Amino acid sequence: MLRLIRQWLDDLPIADPLQREQAALLQAFSLFLLVAAIFGLPASLVATSRIGQVFGLGSSVLVLTILLGSLMVLRRGQFTGAVVLMIIGTTLLPVTNMIPTGLVGSRAVFMLMAVPIMLAGLVGTRRILALAVILGGLSVGGVGLLEKVAPTLVGFGNDSYDPVFTGVIFGFAASLLSLLVWRFGSVLKLAISRARSREQELEQLRDSLEVTVNERTSALEHALADVERRESALALTVDSLRASEAAVRELSAPIIPVLPGVLVAPLIGALNDARISALTDNVLSAITDGRVSHVIFDVTGVPLVDTQVAKAILDTAASARLLGTSTALVGVRPEVAQTIISLGIDLTSLTTYPTLQEAIVAILGERRTGVARAI
Repeated sequence: MLRLIRQWLDDLPIADPLQREQAALLQAFSLFLLVAAIFGLPASLVATSRIGQVFGLGSSVLVLTILLGSLMVLRRGQFTGAVVLMIIGTTLLPVTNMIPTGLVGSRAVFMLMAVPIMLAGLVGTRRILALAVILGGLSVGGVGLLEKVAPTLVGFGNDSYDPVFTGVIFGFAASLLSLLVWRFGSVLKLAISRARSREQELEQLRDSLEVTVNERTSALEHALADVERRESALALTVDSLRASEAAVRELSAPIIPVLPGVLVAPLIGALNDARISALTDNVLSAITDGRVSHVIFDVTGVPLVDTQVAKAILDTAASARLLGTSTALVGVRPEVAQTIISLGIDLTSLTTYPTLQEAIVAILGERRTGVARAI
């Protein structure tokens, strides 16, 4: 049974951690005042006058209703509304005791007016605190005004407070205020301590994040520098490969000058499309770069002259003749000649010689003949 009651008391639908702890204390305070007010109901019946009994009973029921409403509102999760109702109830509690005796006879209960102000300052906002101060001032001022304007409505009770009762009320009020300050102050201190602890944790986390960010930034900078170095090395490698490719291209289809104006294009090994294209480019580039009168295609090192190879030689020779250069073909072996005949390849547009030496001798003979005719 006690466990169920404790579970019911702890089941407050409030999400904010600080307000939840304050709500638990406010709930306990409300239950304490409710119990005190219930036990105080019979005290209203001991008044000597009928009007005092009726007023005491009615005021007690009103205070009980307000305190019960505050508890119900708090149980629904409306913390601010519960605080406001609690302040109204704790303000009416001393005021209902002032009216029968007037301000002069209510010296003992004046200290109870500090309870709602203290409560508003501990758990409420500035507006709620201002409400508590205004309600207290209006209550005391209203009782004093009624006492002057309508004496019959205030001070109708014949009872007066003796010093012992005044001391009891003072002790009760002081204990109540001390309990409020202690309990709610403890909650506030605990909340402040938690906030500072979380702030320290956040600072440590921020420092850790800064260190991590700096480390990762440094690592990224080193990685970027490494990538840049690799890109530079890769660029150098690409340039070297391009240079090597150009050298290989030139070596795969070399052009050799043997005499002034005479070039030899030796063809060695199997010829593919790349080597044929390089041959044509190298021959035509050499012709356009200098005065070339003769180009000799040497096929001594070609194991097989097929239609593709023959067409490449013929096309290159035709392009050279268009540039004003004579062409010749040397190094045709017997088996190669048979292959050319069997394939029906026509090489009659090219002057052929058995060897490179004979082609050079013939070119030199042409040059001597041309010089003799000129003389």
